[in-house]
Amino acid sequence: MVDELNWLTAAVLRVTGGLDVSRVDFRLDANNHWKPYILEINPLPAGTRLFRSVIEAAAEGVDHTFLVNMILDTALKRYGMYS
Repeated sequence: MVDELNWLTAAVLRVTGGLDVSRVDFRLDANNHWKPYILEINPLPAGTRLFRSVIEAAAEGVDHTFLVNMILDTALKRYGMYS
């Protein structure tokens, strides 16, 4: 199920043009073999998910400042504003 949700999330972001940091929320239908339905797409996620991203990055040895700069550098390079 996790692999399917990851695939669907990536597909949704490709279709909508989501970049860098986004969150896709799903509802799973328990009466239909846990079929996922997309509830919403959050291009600027806040709250719990962003907090979990910081915790997950820290578990990999990436501190908050480095994580934010990594996201910012990716966007700057995309638009030719940084090499």
